[in-house]
This record gives sequence, C-alpha cells and structure tokens, in this order.
Amino acid sequence: MDVALVPVPDSGARRLPAVLVMGDPELRAALSEQLRNAGVDALAGEAAVADRGVVFCAPTGDDATVRLAFQSARVAKLDKDGAFVVVTRLGGDFGVFGCENPVLTGLYGLTKTVALEQPEAFVRVVDSSSNVGVEAIAAELGRAGPVEVALSGDERRTLASVNLPSPHGTPDL
Repeated sequence: MDVALVPVPDSGARRLPAVLVMGDPELRAALSEQLRNAGVDALAGEAAVADRGVVFCAPTGDDATVRLAFQSARVAKLDKDGAFVVVTRLGGDFGVFGCENPVLTGLYGLTKTVALEQPEAFVRVVDSSSNVGVEAIAAELGRAGPVEVALSGDERRTLASVNLPSPHGTPDL
C-alpha cells in the first residue's frame, strides 16, 4: 500500500457556518475578507470563541502553532452549525512528497480526529501550493467533499491508499 493524491469529484456546495479566522495574519485577513464577500459570517481574530467555528490558518510549524490549533479545536463550536478548518501551505500535497515543515502535518491528524469525533460539524483541512490564491481557498470552504483537500494549480485532490505491485512478483500460494 502507498498513498497517492487522487482527483476529488465535485460534490456540490456546503454552507460554511459563522467562523473566526485566526492564525497567520496575512492569510487570516485576506481569507476572512473573501469569506465575507461570499456571504459567510467571518471575523478575523486571534483567539477561538465558543459561539463560532474556527478557520485556522497555520502560520509556521513550531510547537506553539500546533498547541494553538489544539486549543482552538477545544473551544470552537463543533455541532451541526459549527466548523473546524485548518489551512496550510505545504505545497498542495499535504507534505507527502517532501515536507520542509513536518510539525504542520500533525494538524492533519488533529483535523481528522475532530472529523471523527464531531461528524455533524464542517471539518476540513486544505493544503495549497503557493500559486493558489486565497479566492480558491475560500471557494473550497464552500464545497462539500472529503476532510482532506489539496489545491495545486487548478487541481483539487485528496489522499487515497493505493495498491502497488510487489517488487518481488506474485507469491506462489
């Protein structure tokens, strides 16, 4: 078994609930503005609050970033009207094919755990390459789909397990 990025079929729209966009100051400001332009009740801020979901724009890969994301997940509204979203910029491949900052990959595990524990909430992790604009990230947050979405160029992909042939051939059984 190996991991591959596979295309995500269009699964329709999903309305993002009221959110606090936090984390990286530049991305936070631009993304909260784009979300507001799309009709989402989005505020930019620095600390999660209990009456809104969270969009966490991961700024760096230090331990403080991961701790802040964990604390935000604990405080965020995570019911049917809640959300927990992590946005990273590891290249649009979740760091699978070379990651300069492996600490951030821990945020993917956090997000998948929140999705399992809070199935009614809107939970997503979006990893984008540097050439993906904030408009595309905001648009992704208005779509239904899998928990993990990678954006690179005009591609929308997710991780999947794939079978690889054995380098030793087929065993005699």
